[in-house]
Amino acid sequence: MQFFKDLYLSNRFFTALTASGLLFVIAFFVPVLFIPAKLLFAVFPLLTVIDFISLFSIKEAFYSRRFMAEKLSNGSENEIILYLENKYNFGVNVKVIDEIPHQFQKRDVLFKESLKKGQTKKLKYLLRPVKRGEYEFGAINIFISSTIGLARRRIRFEQGKSVPVYPSFIQM
Repeated sequence: MQFFKDLYLSNRFFTALTASGLLFVIAFFVPVLFIPAKLLFAVFPLLTVIDFISLFSIKEAFYSRRFMAEKLSNGSENEIILYLENKYNFGVNVKVIDEIPHQFQKRDVLFKESLKKGQTKKLKYLLRPVKRGEYEFGAINIFISSTIGLARRRIRFEQGKSVPVYPSFIQM
């Protein structure tokens, strides 16, 4: 059942499916296009299955981790680093969504990256807390797609990390 929770169909999948259907409609009026429409309709599911298999065949094909200080400084910019490592045998496109604490009221912590086979990357961003207290970080959501791009695989890392925020110790 976890397979279905981690499987997402991309916009490219629905665009190709729509194009295939439209080609059949056009082929009704232009009979020469009927054979290419049938070929496209036959190749499309095959490419989709190949994409699924390539994304889900390796269990631990990607790794991610969040690096940050043990405590955050109130009123100062605190650096957060997301480490990404591609363990697939091919290049992938990734969307990274970091679930930051709700106190920041930021919903746009999204990174889009391409990683080659075996490549690692560090993504950096800054957070500036304005209140003391306990801040709860959520998971790092990684959405991986291959070059075919018909399907996406979601992998979640580091679910739930609590970090205290103290008065501005960086400025002291």
